[in-house]
Amino acid sequence: EYGSIDGNLDDYTKAPGWYGDSHAFAKGMIVLSPWSAKATLTTPFIDLTNNGGQVQVKLNMASYFLGKYATDSVTVYLVNGEDVAVDSVQQVLTEGFSEYTINLKNGTNLSAVRVSYNGVNKIFIEDMKVIQVVPAGYELEELIETLPARDTHLDVTVTEPMSDVVSYAY
Repeated sequence: EYGSIDGNLDDYTKAPGWYGDSHAFAKGMIVLSPWSAKATLTTPFIDLTNNGGQVQVKLNMASYFLGKYATDSVTVYLVNGEDVAVDSVQQVLTEGFSEYTINLKNGTNLSAVRVSYNGVNKIFIEDMKVIQVVPAGYELEELIETLPARDTHLDVTVTEPMSDVVSYAY
């Protein structure tokens, strides 16, 4: 750890829009490292109106301080496009890494999930998933890559093969 960092995390993530306050990096994990202030990790803003705005967040994390794991707690918020919390849950952390499931409600067409911590320990986040049930037939569009056209062809390599549920357009 080389001190606390604030700012946009686009250089470290696959999806743009992640943001951290008072964070650090350690072996592929992001660390909430408050240094006597509040530390946060915020996802990109996305549409979370499906399923009546109900959202599930899965976090694999641990609290660590002075060479050992510790019990602690973080607060997980669902914020709207105006950065106002519309729901929150305080999650108690046991010693060591564990996966925690947090259920939030009131998702909007522009929502983000924020993990917040203001204790004396360091919170190591190994994995974070935002999950929402969508109706049958729902189509998800995701920009994979933007490339300049060269001559009369475009070469793109994709990792997910085409199927009845996966298609590609250009």
